[in-house]
Amino acid sequence: MSRLSTGDVIVQKPGNNVYTAIAGAGFVLVLIGLILFYLKADAVLGAGNLLK
Repeated sequence: MSRLSTGDVIVQKPGNNVYTAIAGAGFVLVLIGLILFYLKADAVLGAGNLLK
């Protein structure tokens, strides 16, 4: 797809996929959040009562 008025299609490989980087960073942040949530729940409920 080209925005030029020449009619020629410009083929360009994507260099840096920003959306993949954002999705990866989001996944890591959610994973860290879930781990912190688990640790906080374990501290509040006491050891041994979680996931049993």
